Amino acid sequence: NLEIDDPVNDESRVMEIIDPKQVEVAGLVGAIDLPFVQVQASARLQIGSLLGRELFGVATTVGENPRTERGVVSYSIDIAVELPNDVVMPIEPSSVAVVVVYEGPPG
Repeated sequence: NLEIDDPVNDESRVMEIIDPKQVEVAGLVGAIDLPFVQVQASARLQIGSLLGRELFGVATTVGENPRTERGVVSYSIDIAVELPNDVVMPIEPSSVAVVVVYEGPPG
């Protein structure tokens, strides 16, 4: 998080320690599908650079404020994915396709 000659003090964020097996995917869900998506919903993911591999996750947040782009209204969604031991997340994962599993009537 630093460049050469950046000033550093005891509050500087020099590095971040992460668990490489826990990944969070940020995406958007269309307004028409929002009634069917909720926190803790199951999700299936495919990442372009991990061809042929399906991953599983859980929705951790669903945005409350809409975003409109070119007339399309959507809401943010975050999905926590725990990677299996035999999967290494690429540094640049490329495209991500997410399917949030609908499990009943909207609540």
